[in-house]
Amino acid sequence: MQTFLRTKGLACIVLRTSRFFPEEDDQKRLRQEYRDDNLKANEFLYRRVAIEDVVSATSPCIEKASSIGFGRYIISATTPFTNDDLEI
Repeated sequence: MQTFLRTKGLACIVLRTSRFFPEEDDQKRLRQEYRDDNLKANEFLYRRVAIEDVVSATSPCIEKASSIGFGRYIISATTPFTNDDLEI
């Protein structure tokens, strides 16, 4: 894809997403040990991204693509933790 920028001048932005699909966890051991709602809560704590956030992130990328040229970005939710949550 980066080749298109060099050879044709075509801007290209690659967007990758964190997990956002509401299906069973793909790890059998976790499915057996924990309830699904508990697994989903942990996914949200571990930066599971909402589909709405993925969709809203595309517009700014489209608008800035020509000035960026080529870029790879991961769309992910921010962590709910702060530095105050760290053990010192």
